[in-house]
Amino acid sequence: MKLPKGTRSSVYFAQHPEKEPLPSRQEVKQTPVIMAKIKGPGPAKYLRPSCTGYIDHDISMFKAPAYTLHSRHSEKRMVCHSSPGPCYLLDPKITRFGMSSCPQVPMEERISNLRLNPTLASCQYYFEKIHPPGERRAPQYTFGYRRPYRVMDLNPAPNQYQMPLLLGPNTPVSRAAPCYSLASRDKNWFYKEDVAGGPGPTTYARPEPSIYQNRSPTYSMAKRFAYPLDLTPRPGPGSHEVQQVTVHKPHIPAFTMGIKHSLHLCPLVIDIRD
Repeated sequence: MKLPKGTRSSVYFAQHPEKEPLPSRQEVKQTPVIMAKIKGPGPAKYLRPSCTGYIDHDISMFKAPAYTLHSRHSEKRMVCHSSPGPCYLLDPKITRFGMSSCPQVPMEERISNLRLNPTLASCQYYFEKIHPPGERRAPQYTFGYRRPYRVMDLNPAPNQYQMPLLLGPNTPVSRAAPCYSLASRDKNWFYKEDVAGGPGPTTYARPEPSIYQNRSPTYSMAKRFAYPLDLTPRPGPGSHEVQQVTVHKPHIPAFTMGIKHSLHLCPLVIDIRD
């Protein structure tokens, strides 16, 4: 290969790019794929359109016509409007050419014939209700309505006043002899019955001799107080578990196995937002 004239004395150095060595099968560490680490919406994120109603209805489904029922307005809301509303009733018979209607004839009631005789005919008399004039019949009387009672007088009648008695001890005018009354026997007699009606000698308590005699001195004895003791609860010899003490004895190594908590544990969902 011939080089140009100006470049015959120059030397070029080229270096190939370093290639990373491919890892062997022993160096490749295959880890299981955890779906919780993959950040993305779940299958419940994409919802199908609703098949009911008319808002966001599924276009692939048949949709029936929907009607909106408005709320009934109150009278107060209608009164608040300043416009008179449809209060002007236009007669539909009036046109721009005038009144348009069919011919009308007024019809009144039929006038009775004044030439008719008002006397009753023979068929309008009820002979079964009339007693034969030549026969005897029992007298008939008419009962009227009952008259109201006379207004009650508040003054007492003459029979309400009683004359004073002339017999017995309650005579205010004449002199009466002494009168005795015998009462009924209330109960049978008993030997312990209190006939006098007063308290007996045993009812009154006997006073203490120290009240009316010389009294010797008296002393009061208080209770015996307990010595101060330490009542702090202390464990007894049976409270210590000697078989679990391994400080001064050789024992095999012991390990505590806890619970393995997952980092991808589903939390408790309480508030669900639409």
